[in-house]
Amino acid sequence: MSGKLKTALELALERVEQNKEARTPLSHEQKQEIAEAQNKAVARLAEIEILHQSELAKLAQLPPHQVVVQKEKLQQNFLEDRRRIESERELKIKRIRNRR
Repeated sequence: MSGKLKTALELALERVEQNKEARTPLSHEQKQEIAEAQNKAVARLAEIEILHQSELAKLAQLPPHQVVVQKEKLQQNFLEDRRRIESERELKIKRIRNRR
């Protein structure tokens, strides 16, 4: 970007151009790869959710004054892991779509 703010029209035109790319038909192989990437991400998300719930359950064994701090740490780590997995999934799908 040249340091100036884009107008609403420029932003809209960019979105239209990006949508054109997304509308290009995908090959059968690309569709399968995208489905696999999505399935793997869903499985990883489910795995970290189970681990997170397990760690939360262990908090009951801690003294009350430590529970709040540990719960915040667990929640922050969980959210970071979710964002990372979702970001990796989107990047992988984007790479698959851009392969033509």
